[in-house]
Amino acid sequence: MHKSNGDLVLPEVLVSPFRMNNELPAGKYREIFLCSEWAATMAVTDQLYETAAKRRAKYSIQSPDALQIATGISRCGHISDK
Repeated sequence: MHKSNGDLVLPEVLVSPFRMNNELPAGKYREIFLCSEWAATMAVTDQLYETAAKRRAKYSIQSPDALQIATGISRCGHISDK
């Protein structure tokens, strides 16, 4: 199974180790998200921004969440509104 993450995932997962001043988990997270084939990140494109804006408008969600959803839509082709 392949997973797709937007560029915002890495800074989000690094927050906790940085707050705890603990570089070990931060290094592991970097390795997973930057070097792993199954957790590849996708660059945010103009199309992803537009899809994210549409989701934000429809569901009143925050931009980071909307970008993650847009990334999933781009990778999988759709996400159910149900």
